[in-house]
Amino acid sequence: MNERTAAYTLIEIIVAITVLAIIGGVLAFILINGHDQMIYAVELRRALTLAELYLTEAISTGRWDELSYRLPNRGGPIPLSHATITAEEADRQVYDDCDDYNGFSASGIHTLKNGRGLGNAYQPYTVRISVDYVEYGRIQATQTPTDIKRITVHVTWRNRHTVELSTVLTNS
Repeated sequence: MNERTAAYTLIEIIVAITVLAIIGGVLAFILINGHDQMIYAVELRRALTLAELYLTEAISTGRWDELSYRLPNRGGPIPLSHATITAEEADRQVYDDCDDYNGFSASGIHTLKNGRGLGNAYQPYTVRISVDYVEYGRIQATQTPTDIKRITVHVTWRNRHTVELSTVLTNS
């Protein structure tokens, strides 16, 4: 009476464990990579929000230059010979035209000009604003005054990610 009991052989067990290990490794990689991508998406959204807030603040003055609204034609174009891209005011609370933001930078706890604090979630981000002249139809900055100023907000986080938002204001 040789009755055989149904059982798995050693080879079958080793193959099954190997297949499970491969599947487990692939699933772990997918989950970890997905988690990293989710974190990056949240950080990117915060960076874009921060850039939008600072860009809105810079253009909310509605003034192209310090001399805008001070010349006899009040609100019209100013002569390019009088145009600047240097900050005339040192205190952000009295910035009154877009080029006052040229060279502005902020990091740590971010507070907008209106006094609104943005909370600790924005602490790892560094903001830098640049203002330069651009020629019509071109992207490159120029040192020669033109009727177009480009305002760019650069937001950096974790020393390796950067996002930039730009807009232009015209001398009109």
